[in-house]
Amino acid sequence: MKFSTRVKKELYTFQYRAKGYSRLTASRWYFKVKRDDRIYRDIYSAKELKAVHKRGYLAKNIDRYALFSNPNCDMITDLDYLSLRPYNNHFFKWIEDINTMNRRLPAFHDILPTMHFSVIPRKKRITFRYPDLYEHGYIQNILHFFRSHPGKYELRPAFWNSKGKRYNIEYTANGKLYVDDAPCSQKEFINLIYRLQKVYVIIDHIDYGYKFVPDWDKYYIIKSYIVNDNVDAEGTQILSAYISVFDDYQGKTSTHCLIDRTTGAFTFEGTQYTIPNWADIQSRLLEMGEELKAINYFSVSIALKEDGFVINNCNQSPFLPHVPFDAELNEYLKEKAAFKRAHPETFRQKYKRMVYSLQNKWIKKVARPGMRPYMYRLWLSAVKADLFEYKETSLKQKLWCWKRGFLSYRIEQYNLNENNYLDILSDYDYYWLNRINNVYQIWVNDKTTFRYVLDEFKDIIPEYYFSTIVRNGKTEYIRMPDCPADISVDGDGVLKLLEEKKKLVFKPSSGTHGDGFYCLEHDEKGYYINGKSATGKDIKDLITRQTSFYVITDYINMHHEIKEIYAKSVNSIRVMAINETGYDPKIMQTYIRIGSSKTGYTDNVGYGGICAMIDADGYIYQPEKIINHKFYPCERHPDTNTEIAGRRIPHWDMICDGIKRVCLSMPELEYLGFDIAVTEDGFNIIEINIHQDLHKVAEHSQEIKDFFKRKIEYKKSITK
Repeated sequence: MKFSTRVKKELYTFQYRAKGYSRLTASRWYFKVKRDDRIYRDIYSAKELKAVHKRGYLAKNIDRYALFSNPNCDMITDLDYLSLRPYNNHFFKWIEDINTMNRRLPAFHDILPTMHFSVIPRKKRITFRYPDLYEHGYIQNILHFFRSHPGKYELRPAFWNSKGKRYNIEYTANGKLYVDDAPCSQKEFINLIYRLQKVYVIIDHIDYGYKFVPDWDKYYIIKSYIVNDNVDAEGTQILSAYISVFDDYQGKTSTHCLIDRTTGAFTFEGTQYTIPNWADIQSRLLEMGEELKAINYFSVSIALKEDGFVINNCNQSPFLPHVPFDAELNEYLKEKAAFKRAHPETFRQKYKRMVYSLQNKWIKKVARPGMRPYMYRLWLSAVKADLFEYKETSLKQKLWCWKRGFLSYRIEQYNLNENNYLDILSDYDYYWLNRINNVYQIWVNDKTTFRYVLDEFKDIIPEYYFSTIVRNGKTEYIRMPDCPADISVDGDGVLKLLEEKKKLVFKPSSGTHGDGFYCLEHDEKGYYINGKSATGKDIKDLITRQTSFYVITDYINMHHEIKEIYAKSVNSIRVMAINETGYDPKIMQTYIRIGSSKTGYTDNVGYGGICAMIDADGYIYQPEKIINHKFYPCERHPDTNTEIAGRRIPHWDMICDGIKRVCLSMPELEYLGFDIAVTEDGFNIIEINIHQDLHKVAEHSQEIKDFFKRKIEYKKSITK
């Protein structure tokens, strides 16, 4: 950007920043206004456009809101609506794509598109049947499915709002295949699948022209706006709805009509129509909104069908309705915009964001292509610690290691030298590989989503009772699937549940290494937080002072044989699982982490815990503790004096079988790190890591080494 242009931009945006809008919002508004001027300069004069922009509207709303004849228009401005971005927290990922919604909302499959396959672009394109797997993930299985189920389908991007091309598919009863109404051979269809560059799904065809009155010959979609954070009301609300009517299936020109939310009536071309079963539609959408309680605000588009309706789009960042909309939605949005202007970023927040932005620009220039800024920061932090905290190597040795992508303490850990370093996965390469999995890692990268997505495996997952989020400046409790119906959804409900269960876990939804972990207890003497005496008020205050997302879960009682080693921590087992093909998961490196008096209620090896390997038959061997990055034998637990090696993990075969079943249920993900807790009657999956900490890299099997080599070569090929 030229210096003069930059100065103009700064002068223009200053007036909006002075009114309480963020720098980002003001900058976005500047570019929207510039674009508006280009598009509408032949329709409206510069003076008219300037006046409209000064009021905070874009030219598209001049006719919609009659802005020239209505100087006191009360509809939320485009500028204020822009200022609300982002509208949601990170749980918006639940509704971004068809595949995730099908997994997150199993009770709503009747109104979601019926999904048959997900097509994942990898080095070798792999196709999966959903929800049931064929024996192998071959593309020919799609054709086999079509032959068994002739009819109409859609091959479309999995993400609702992707701009990727969509294909209409028809397989006739006489064995003819058509793509977009043109004959298509099997070879041509297979080549089409191979050419896909995005995540695609194959779903049942959605008909947008269902005739809900005999003479209706139009195509249409119905859009509703759902909110969960309206301070003026409790529960989920639908605050506006309208119908877009198209003359043809392509929907290039449309007419928009506001729907009466009470009756479902709307007026089109002078005639009033009523949407059938409107009350049932509203009720079902409200149920879905309640299930998605953590999402503040989103829109849902539907198409009617004979036996109900089907969702054809969700948007967590929806466009405003194309018609003047209900006062309730308008007031809700205006109140949110006013609240945001009244609570601008602090100087510290602005400074941190500016530094973060500058760092990202610098990282993009100096890091290897494909390195995520977050991972490069971790690499720099590790190098800094290596330089100033690890004193066992010289500066010359450190420089030798860093140049080759290793931290200097690996010299002793791996017996690292010039002859073998190329055969060992380097720290830098592993940081750079993140993320190995595709976009569907979102299913397991936070504990809240993990519980919902793996609902079919709830028998091997700890019970989840509450999640907590901060909304409108207050902590809000959300009931999770395992919470008893008689427990209230608030702090008092947590205390009542704690009195019944005796122990609960309160931990970050996205935490790592045991950070932020709290063990809540209750007995006849009172309450405890991590073993220290507390009051009920202390527990409620602990919950409400957290600023990130937390979950409250059942406390896992370990198997007595594992508890014998050390009873305070869970002593979890890390299992590396690789499912490169999608249908043949393999369990690779496994080890157990055991807590100590130094780690308290967690089993973090870096904080003073013990780590021991587990062989393919489930036997523990080679127990060690790490002190200053050096491994030392630890045959007996330092606190309990219990012998560690030689024990067999209880229920080992059951654990291996369960892990493989979970992997097969998520064939989209190829690299997972399971944290397992062994219980008296089985095991629990505590969490699944998408980029796990690696242990004893130099001792990895050749199969693991080959996997990482393939991932490195593949990533290099796509990031040149």
